[in-house]
Amino acid sequence: MPYARMSTNDSRRVAALRHQLYEQPRWLFVGWTDPISASVPRHWAFFVGHAEDTAYGMRYQIVKSTKSGLYALDVSPGQMDGFAGCYKVGKIALRVEGAFAANSYGGLVLDEVNERNSSPSGSAADKTNDQTWVMWMLECLERNQLVEVGSADRPALGGQQLITCRIPGPIEIADDVLYANAHHSVSHMAPDFAAAFKECLHMIRQVLFTTTAQPFLISGSGTLGWDQARHTFRVSANLVEPKDDVLVLNSGYFGDAFADCLQVYGANVDTLRAPLGAAVDIAELEAALARKQYKAVTVTHVDTSTGVLSPIKDVAQAVRKVSPNTLVVVDGVCSVASEEIRFDEWDIDVVLSASQKGIGIPPGLSIVMASERAMKVFHARSSPVTSWLPIMQAYDKGSAAYFATPPTNLIWALHASLSTITKSSPSLEERFALHKSASAYVKQELAALGLKQIPLKPEFAANGMTAVYFPEGVTASDVVPQLGKQDIVIAGGLHKDIKEKYFRIGHMGITVVDRSRGDLTKVVEGIKSVMQALPAKS
Repeated sequence: MPYARMSTNDSRRVAALRHQLYEQPRWLFVGWTDPISASVPRHWAFFVGHAEDTAYGMRYQIVKSTKSGLYALDVSPGQMDGFAGCYKVGKIALRVEGAFAANSYGGLVLDEVNERNSSPSGSAADKTNDQTWVMWMLECLERNQLVEVGSADRPALGGQQLITCRIPGPIEIADDVLYANAHHSVSHMAPDFAAAFKECLHMIRQVLFTTTAQPFLISGSGTLGWDQARHTFRVSANLVEPKDDVLVLNSGYFGDAFADCLQVYGANVDTLRAPLGAAVDIAELEAALARKQYKAVTVTHVDTSTGVLSPIKDVAQAVRKVSPNTLVVVDGVCSVASEEIRFDEWDIDVVLSASQKGIGIPPGLSIVMASERAMKVFHARSSPVTSWLPIMQAYDKGSAAYFATPPTNLIWALHASLSTITKSSPSLEERFALHKSASAYVKQELAALGLKQIPLKPEFAANGMTAVYFPEGVTASDVVPQLGKQDIVIAGGLHKDIKEKYFRIGHMGITVVDRSRGDLTKVVEGIKSVMQALPAKS
């Protein structure tokens, strides 16, 4: 078999496969949903046969297309009463593209499925063949190349084999997370969903290094977290009521937006604005806290508009030193899971984040973590509100509860991503180090081209993204379309003062953790080629 050369000793890849095909049941092909119980495309017969592999705890289901006469394969977990062994169904068709197609493995690529005893007493040879088959499927999944049989014109699942999305969110998504996001529909009250939700709440605590804080996972954007942290604060503690004094530390566009949003809800907002490319000076913060008692201080950990990293540990220490009862609220949308945040140790009160950046899943989840101090403020508020708190507390205990329907598929995706982040190699500390290494690589390569960063000092530069000025006389229209021709997508400027003068690159999540994908090299080399092709200045 041409795939027999693949190693079966790579425990990380086997673990990833087990998650993709065992813990998260799904069809392997675009457009398919629930194994056995759901309807399939009209030209597919329902099923031809089943096989069970006890060595890996997986079940294979064979279906046949009435249009093309080809077979296809579904893999899902679970036991089948009264069944042992495998139906002999002839050849199975899986269409693969890219490297496999180049090696003539497209079309009918699996040899005849032989009858075998899949019971625990099966022979060693059977087990070896099973492993080889499983590893071959993993190779397809890792390359993201499986598509529906008979649909050669359809892009590979996820559609990511061509476009390199190098904006600072949404980021590229790992294949196992894409497959988890394609989980069949389930009730948000189902026991298995409640169990997954509970584990997500536990794992997001791990990501933020807290054991005592209350997490909230709510449908919405990262900016929804601002609303959640102000007037009603439905997913965490109520921080701000009308006429409360709030100090906003501003290092870019999102500091402005946070201040505007607070004012909409009636807060009295003061702003400490850092120079463009810098974080707010800690001495200035301490002086402001000494002049006035604030209900809360807000800080954007990484402002996506400028790539500026604010020292939130130092901010929290300054607040505790001068105004111990003031709440410290961190906008961590562009930092969670790519920058270190030690919630308990640094004595932070609230971290707001979202799903589409360092967390590494599609947009649509607002993530909030609230300290015990912040929760006391919530319970003491003068105007009661309807709260998500009982819902989160129920899920935290493994029980389902209802206030509004959660985004079930995003929760499955979050479960897959957080499982990798918290339980697999690299560790969280290693993940942060990888982000620093990737950031240094990108910034050094761009500096070698003569491109200047927005952050004024290295300590102000985020590790999950890079923001640099275009060369003099060059605009986004000179660069972005040319990169697009190389299937590379970057982000233009966002800060109102320099919007047309710079661009931004994201380097978070799977792109950083799995450098073998070549995403960073591709974008750096692409930028080099575009810059070198620009007309010489007269």
